[in-house]
Amino acid sequence: MNSNTPIESIRVGNKFHFPFTNEIVEIMGFGQMEYDGLFKVQFIVQGEKNSVVFEPLRTLKPIELTTDWLINLGFQKHNSKQSNCEVYFMGDWLIRYNLSNKSFGLGSIYTIPTTIRLKDLNYVHEVQNLIYFLIKTDLMYEV
Repeated sequence: MNSNTPIESIRVGNKFHFPFTNEIVEIMGFGQMEYDGLFKVQFIVQGEKNSVVFEPLRTLKPIELTTDWLINLGFQKHNSKQSNCEVYFMGDWLIRYNLSNKSFGLGSIYTIPTTIRLKDLNYVHEVQNLIYFLIKTDLMYEV
């Protein structure tokens, strides 16, 4: 996992890349296992082939956010006339993709044309968590 990803930012249902099988996995739960007298958090993940494994945090890699992922998570691309950006909607919320600096920003249909920059959105699990926080809906993507 990205060393900057705090364990507190991971929720059941989040998607990550599992490099050992080169597949997208979903967090199904977590627990602790003992290694040399120390307890370490492990994540229960389910992969594309419905295999379930118990893995330490360091083996999971965050998935870079792309416009394809936004579509797969249920956002709809808007045919906006705004220059230098693409806009993706879900309900009253939007994510604006800046074509020049390749960044994603959160906004609301009520704040157009501005974008609320709560934080940079870099990874799929960040968008999943943010949308859950805002509208209490889990973004589903079939693995």
